[in-house]
Amino acid sequence: MILLADSGGTKTHWCLLGSDGVSRSFFSGGMHPLVHSDEALQHTLTTEVLPALGTDSAGQVIFYGAACSSAERIAKVNRHLSAVFPDASIQVLHDMLGVARSVCGNDPGMVAILGTGSNAAYYDGDEVYSHVPSLGYVLGDEGSGAYIGKQWIRAVLYGEAPADLAARFLKETQVDKETVLRKVYIEPNANAFLASFCPFLHNHLHDAFVHDLVLTSFRLFLQRIVKKHEVWRELSLGCVGSVAFHFKPVLEEAAGLEGVRLGEVIRDPMEGLVRYYSRKS
Repeated sequence: MILLADSGGTKTHWCLLGSDGVSRSFFSGGMHPLVHSDEALQHTLTTEVLPALGTDSAGQVIFYGAACSSAERIAKVNRHLSAVFPDASIQVLHDMLGVARSVCGNDPGMVAILGTGSNAAYYDGDEVYSHVPSLGYVLGDEGSGAYIGKQWIRAVLYGEAPADLAARFLKETQVDKETVLRKVYIEPNANAFLASFCPFLHNHLHDAFVHDLVLTSFRLFLQRIVKKHEVWRELSLGCVGSVAFHFKPVLEEAAGLEGVRLGEVIRDPMEGLVRYYSRKS
């Protein structure tokens, strides 16, 4: 049995794959090595993943994770996976490779993640190559849920957002300046907190201010990340993630304005990963 995992800043999708197909699928908290501490990673595995698996076991664990692009971060995740799956073969891979295999299979293409965070890379059908470093939600992540949420809450607190919409947002979310500052600067998972504003923005996408904020965020993502890859004109851009999926019309608009050819846009890469590994088995 193969236990597949696709992990971002907010959640991890797990899928147990056997010779007869998927036997179990479930979600746990995110396992981001830059955002989550050792204690948090261990807690997620022992209190969420193992109970969800029950008596099922996996001989192989293939974990695709956000920020799993350096030896140090890979080792951090690997250490915790090995502790709870001591008899399994463990692979920790970058989530961009998972996205590429999900939407492209073995064909070349440009691929992007637009979820809580964001990233993009060129996929040659075997490996992914990124020409732009992933800077995380503080310095980068343009087009992501965290980035869009950050632009929105700043506009609200600066008094730049439409007054009636800002008032409705503050009433619905029950946040104020002190709550925002505490959640962003003191408490963990600030990226997920900022991204949590996206459902409200999606519900008010008809508002010109919200539409332009999201459109600008996507255009910056395409300009700063996607178009830094020389092959961007030659290949379509496949996108994965909740933000890409739910804001697809605005993403299509941004791509049109930037001259980017948009390919498949899906919410969750797991379906494609199951297909990829089923073909290999």
